[in-house]
Order: sequence, then structure tokens, then C-alpha cells
Amino acid sequence: AEFNLVGNQWEELVKNDSTFRISVVNIEDNPDYLSPLPRQRDPNQPDQVILLNEQSLNLNVNGLKDGESRQAIKRFPIRPLDLFSYRAMRLFVHGDERPGTRVRYIDTTNYDLELFLRFGNDSLNYYEYRAPLRQGWDPNNVSVIFGEITAIKLGRDSVTTMSLRVPTSNGPPGSTYQVRGQPTLTNVRIIMIGVENPANKGSTVVTTDVWINELRLTDVDNTPGWAYRVDAQIKLADMANVSFNMTQRDPNFHSLEDRFGTRMQDRSWALSANVNFERFFPQSWNGTSLGFSYSRTEQAQSPRYLPGTDIPVAQAVQRTVDLQQQAGSAAPDAERAGQGILLRSQTLSVTETYSLPNVRLVIPINTWLVTETINKLTFAYSFTQSSRRSPVTETFDQWQWNAKVGYALNFSERNFISPLAWIGEF
Repeated sequence: AEFNLVGNQWEELVKNDSTFRISVVNIEDNPDYLSPLPRQRDPNQPDQVILLNEQSLNLNVNGLKDGESRQAIKRFPIRPLDLFSYRAMRLFVHGDERPGTRVRYIDTTNYDLELFLRFGNDSLNYYEYRAPLRQGWDPNNVSVIFGEITAIKLGRDSVTTMSLRVPTSNGPPGSTYQVRGQPTLTNVRIIMIGVENPANKGSTVVTTDVWINELRLTDVDNTPGWAYRVDAQIKLADMANVSFNMTQRDPNFHSLEDRFGTRMQDRSWALSANVNFERFFPQSWNGTSLGFSYSRTEQAQSPRYLPGTDIPVAQAVQRTVDLQQQAGSAAPDAERAGQGILLRSQTLSVTETYSLPNVRLVIPINTWLVTETINKLTFAYSFTQSSRRSPVTETFDQWQWNAKVGYALNFSERNFISPLAWIGEF
């Protein structure tokens, strides 16, 4: 004997609605059911050819009036879905072909039903895919490209209302994307699949079945990552030395204990040089010190996504260019606007320092004016400039100067004072 429990995580958004209900259809119980995929063998029975029962979610529509919509919902209240590391969401959709309930499609201006897929934080913050429903499986295949749909959040007039519809790049004719609110791919708590009878486009009342199968995430971002480090040093005896190091890591690089990369391209490098100019002086100038130091460090971060969002930078740049051109801007101006988005997403920090750490001249002239003044003076000077920009700081510049002058005066043993001599000896 075998006992199986079967559950359904989908539910009607509105309970006890005679116009809409959900169920399942499968090969064994529904002779007119056509599967979009070939049946699989039962892996638990390797010695027998037993095919698994393939089934789909059925959206049963009964008398849906013009302008009305119904949907099924799947909730993730405890642990929301994180779709950030995937590139697309796909599913199979079937429009009814049976006589009496056949869904009618003439063109993108004359059809009975629209299918829509919504996913996001809640009913006020979600992404939406929408397309006219056709007969059969293949014409209705849904493919939501995350890079395209998230980029719609740029250039909207309001985040509280639905955005304008944007045609998909690879979907069937009439398929569009829309966004409402501020959804994010890292916090998907609801998925809704529904149908709508569009006003004034087809039948005023629709009765049919819509089959949904294989809702799935595809194109996982498993791009190999890389990182490297370079160190070099050149030393010219005791006259000069130069050192250089550079580190770079791409967005996909991660350690063994992490699953995904940081989604941030990091690059940093540093250059330092020291020159001892006193080595070029004659031996008679012994004791002279004239060193010069230079250093420069640069750190740059280029995120894959706009900071604080799920919008890829590349898609944001292209979307900005398209919006500028639609607004009538010339191509060079639109490109500059796109590059502005790229620059504002980056973080760049540069520090440069020049210094004379210890300057002392010992001039070999036996003249009191030279030996007691110039030869006993020491100097030091440094100049540092820093600049920084980031998504939260448009520009930051800082300069710093430091200078020091010292004079060394040696007293002989005979030059002393005794402030307490009046006390006498004990």
C-alpha cells in the first residue's frame, strides 16, 4: 500500500469567488490535458519503466466580465525569496484550445484575456509582466529578464503609481513590463499569477481554463571570478628606491565559504618613491641630508548594481540613454547622461603626497656665518592632497601642508648656569 499527501501552495486572492477558482490538471486524471514537457521516469523505481504524473496549476475562469481580473497568490511570509543571483524567471502558460472554452486571439488589439505575473514585497510594491493570452503552450512562454524589468524604476514620475508599460525585448507581441512602488529582488514575499479581461478588446464575458506550469528561476549567476595582486620594487643602491603594488578583484570573485561574489569590482594601487639627493654631493659635503619622497594611492569601486537597488548599472545607463533620446536629446547629450549615471555609482579615492622629510646642508666653508647658521639649520616640508567621490558624496577635496624649521645649537661644558648656587653645599 502507498499513501501520498499532495498540497497546493497557491490560493485564490478572493475566497469563495464563483468567477474564479484554482485546481490542478494532470495526465492521469484529465484525458484532454497536454503537457509542455515529456513525462519523466520514476527515479525510485529504476528496475521498472514507470512514468511520473505530470500536472499543471489550473486557473478556471467562469464568466469573467469586461475590465475584470482575478489572480492566484503564493506567499512567502517567513523567509522571502532572494532572486538577486539569477537573471530570469520563466514559466509555461497554456491558452485553452477546446471548443466552447477556446481563448480567442486575433492581434495585439483584439483578444479575450491578458495573463499577468506579479512578484514583489506586497500588493503596493511589485514587478509585473503582462501579455495577451494565445492558444496552446508555445506562444505564451513567459520569460522575465530581471535586468530589463528592474531598470524601469529609473525615470518614473511617481513611485506610488504604476509605471508606463515598457515592451519586453524577447517576449511575444504585446508583452510588457511594469513596476509599482519600490520592489526589490532580494525581498520577494508574494508571487501572483492572474488573468484580466481587457476592456473593449475582445469578448465581454470569458469562460476558459488557463494552465500554469514550471515556474522557475534560470540563468544563475555562476560566472567564474578572478582576482590578482602585483608587487614590484626597484632599488638603486642607496640613491633611490621605487615600489608599486596593485590589487584587483572582479564582482564574481568570492572565498570558498561564500556562494556568490561581492557584486563589486575593486581596484587599488599604490606607488611610492624615495630619492636621496645627498648621494650626488661631493664627499666634502658629508652630513648633508636632502631626501625627497613621493607617494600616490588610488582605490576604486565599480558596483554591478546601482547602490541600494537591484538595478544593474549597465541597464541603468542604457535606460537613461533611451529616456533622454525619447525626450528629444541629441545622441551625444544622451550618452553623457548615461555616463553620469555610471560615474555617480562609482567610488573613487585618491591620495597624493610630496615631502622633503629632512633637509640639512653642511656647506664645507669654514666661516662663522656658514658654520653657525646655515649648517645648523634643518628643514622639513610635506604636501598632501586627497580627493574622493562616491554615490553619497559628489566631491570631496582636501589639502594639507606641513613645514618645520629647526636650529641646533651645542653648548660647551663651560657654558652652564647654577640657579641654586646661593643655597650652598651640604
